Amino acid sequence: MTAEMIYSPKERPVVAKNISYSLENGEVLLENIELSIKKGDRIALVGKNGAGKSTLMKLLAGVIKPSSGSIDYSSVAYVDQLDEGISDVGDKTLMEYISSINDEWWQIQLHYEKLFGKEIPDLSRNLRQLSGGEFMRLKIAIATYKNPEILLLDEPTNHLDIVSKEILRNFVDQFSGGIMVVSHDVHFIDEVAKEVWELSDHKLTKHGGNYQDFLQHKATENEARERRLSESRQEMVKAKKALAKEQKRAARSRRTGKKLAGDRSMSKIEKGYFKNKASANAGRKEEELKENIEQASEKIEANSEKKKRVARISITEGENVRGKRLFCIQEGTLSIDNRRLVEGINFLIKYGERLSLTGENGSGKTMLIKAILKKTGSSTELTGQDMFRSPDFSGLYISQRYDQIDREKTLLENMYLANPGIDMQVARRALGNLLFSDKHVVEKLAKTLSGGETARLAFAMASVAPVDILILDEPTNNLDVETIGIITDALKQFTGAILVVSHDIDFLRQIGIEKSFLIKDHKFTEMKTKPSDDGYYAELLK
Repeated sequence: MTAEMIYSPKERPVVAKNISYSLENGEVLLENIELSIKKGDRIALVGKNGAGKSTLMKLLAGVIKPSSGSIDYSSVAYVDQLDEGISDVGDKTLMEYISSINDEWWQIQLHYEKLFGKEIPDLSRNLRQLSGGEFMRLKIAIATYKNPEILLLDEPTNHLDIVSKEILRNFVDQFSGGIMVVSHDVHFIDEVAKEVWELSDHKLTKHGGNYQDFLQHKATENEARERRLSESRQEMVKAKKALAKEQKRAARSRRTGKKLAGDRSMSKIEKGYFKNKASANAGRKEEELKENIEQASEKIEANSEKKKRVARISITEGENVRGKRLFCIQEGTLSIDNRRLVEGINFLIKYGERLSLTGENGSGKTMLIKAILKKTGSSTELTGQDMFRSPDFSGLYISQRYDQIDREKTLLENMYLANPGIDMQVARRALGNLLFSDKHVVEKLAKTLSGGETARLAFAMASVAPVDILILDEPTNNLDVETIGIITDALKQFTGAILVVSHDIDFLRQIGIEKSFLIKDHKFTEMKTKPSDDGYYAELLK
């Protein structure tokens, strides 16, 4: 019975048949992929940065075409990563944007407000003025307002505040269609996924159960492989010892044969017989033992994971001492176009402190940290009593949209832009530390990178010049678990000041945040709890 006979037109699945995809340079990204996504499916798509997760989603959404194979398309809505979508909107207002999608634009507005329980941002605002979270909420509303059969979500929790994440999770629970999601947010995918599909080495492997089940399966699989590897190595040692022993025995046998050959009491036929017998037996035994060694070697190779290079980050620190005041403001106000966005800002940053800033999407977090670094336009103003900024203040800002990266330039050119006068070897080493080593890779245009690769480039650009304070705006967005761990380790070793905007509570715990500040209802306050405290999540939801 065909798929069309099983499903009604409104429940038709997406079916990919033997699809492959290669990049323009001929590099194979996906090979012989077979899959079907149907109503009710809840699939987490996992894999390392650059494995092809976003590419597979674009193929299933019809955004790009496979190099070979075929796809039977359904009614698919695709939410791409934020940094991909924001570059395509130009200088449109929110009204221009949503009306270009649907003449009855108010349907999107009503759905947005029903879904997220709050008014859509001012329709006259330029899209580039929206926060990352506001724009991601808009994209989710646009993708879901027609109730598609299949929903593909690529890092949907990026930039979302905790309340919006909960709303998205509830929507996923109630959605009747099929969903595939790519997300670094372990908590989110563990709650929504019923099965996990893993992309690795161009292939797709399917696992039943949620993400924790997948991790347990991988751990068991690794333990079994390590056990088989140990057994194979023991077999190799035994086989090599047996071969050495046999070779000694054969040598003795050959010496004995030579003695017999010199025995004048034996006939030529007898001498030849004993000589040939000893030689044949030794040869058969030696070949058998060599075959055992070869089999053990094949088992070792089959059970050994290919050694993959691991990214590493070393951030150059400034020469300040712990406790030195870098920035201070009392009773400060952040204004945009003469409109007060945040009031009551009492904020002190010292060298060596680890601070976090949180708040709802659009509350002004990013604008405040840009104002601290003097990276805002003339329409934004930060004023206050006793405002102090250290004269030798060296701050480094990695934005949530990676604005410091010129997408039309190569990776190497971006290193030079961020670090004028840098030696080429230093630039290549910094890129190599973040796994950009090959000549053809460092000369790729930045716009060809995946979301995770773009994040790695941003950290490579940031790792050369000495800094007193690192200001990171949603630094874990788009990154796989392994790369987040590497960044976490680098931040633990960094002795300067750290100010992080992030909704990733586990990450904040890992890097040892000491104080947390909240922007809510246009007020700036220090929280009573920090991420490592049990009450932190509850305080955020108040």
